[in-house]
Amino acid sequence: MYKDQGKDTVILYDTKFGTNRYGLKLGVFCTVDREGKTRIIAASFQLNEDDESFSWIYEQFIKCFGSAPNVLWTDEDAAMASAAKRIFPDCHHHLCIWHLYKNFYKNLHPLFIGKKDEWSEAQNLFWKMAKNTDQSYESELILDLEKLRTIIDTCGNSTALATNDKSNWYKKLVQNKERWAGVYTYKYFNAGLASTQRVEAINSAVALFCSKKILWK
Repeated sequence: MYKDQGKDTVILYDTKFGTNRYGLKLGVFCTVDREGKTRIIAASFQLNEDDESFSWIYEQFIKCFGSAPNVLWTDEDAAMASAAKRIFPDCHHHLCIWHLYKNFYKNLHPLFIGKKDEWSEAQNLFWKMAKNTDQSYESELILDLEKLRTIIDTCGNSTALATNDKSNWYKKLVQNKERWAGVYTYKYFNAGLASTQRVEAINSAVALFCSKKILWK
């Protein structure tokens, strides 16, 4: 199935701890077939979630399937990203919107306590940038990123932004815009995906039946 999809192959990858008694992390690769169904195509167990481990896993992926995927969706894990950049140099590595929003909330929501309307505006801007796939929006997206920063500076707690490294997180959001904003990610075939939720669901199901906490009789 993978080779049949050729250059349009879209892969989702995610790891999860706690699916075996040895403390190894289960990594699942899945894709979407022509009928829109989720298909597991490979899995891995690893002790460490570091660059070396992910590099080896990606190398084995190429050995098994003959090439790297055209599009890879993961969370914001830095080791996953650095390994993908080196082992899958021609792959378009995109960031899961669901994970990105969780970090958006974690890093920025504390700055808007008591400012419900301003926070709502900031959230709406994020989702607008994440979901708008119209290519004509590309130039406007830059303006929206600047608008978000202005809202943070004028309505949010700018002191907290500076002292809690939240400014660095915002800078990364801007630097990585081509890996999560819909106007960029939808330039490539991605089977309609914008997150790793399909593979997250698989990992959750596996963990339910394989958790080391469950006693089998």
